[in-house]
Amino acid sequence: MANDQSSMVTPPFFPVSLRKLALLSFCTMGLYHLYWFYMHWRHVRVWNAGRDFSPARRTLLFSFFCFPMFRRVRAQDARVNGSSSLKAGLLALGYIAANLLDLLPDAWGLLSLFSFVFLLPVQACANRLNEQMCSA
Repeated sequence: MANDQSSMVTPPFFPVSLRKLALLSFCTMGLYHLYWFYMHWRHVRVWNAGRDFSPARRTLLFSFFCFPMFRRVRAQDARVNGSSSLKAGLLALGYIAANLLDLLPDAWGLLSLFSFVFLLPVQACANRLNEQMCSA
């Protein structure tokens, strides 16, 4: 049986379980976030074929591009479901602030390891959208 790639549907957002996101984020001390952002921007670029941008650049500048990513997920949720309860602005602010905790001295800096908690609602919404938009 031949592998027919034309029948495969690319989801609009990077699919990953919340447990895997939390575990890999914690175990890699936040480095997984770079992969997470990169893969989300790659999926966005595929779904918006007319837009040409660099997922790698947006990943490296994640502090500036986390809100646009969160807002994109919220906007897609509103399009598909009529409204969205995702608080993109607050989650982006919390995520950036949590990452800045790394600059604090001693054990206070370790609190930045938990910055992934601000990604979990975004990923939960993205996973739900992937399911809704790719199941037919």
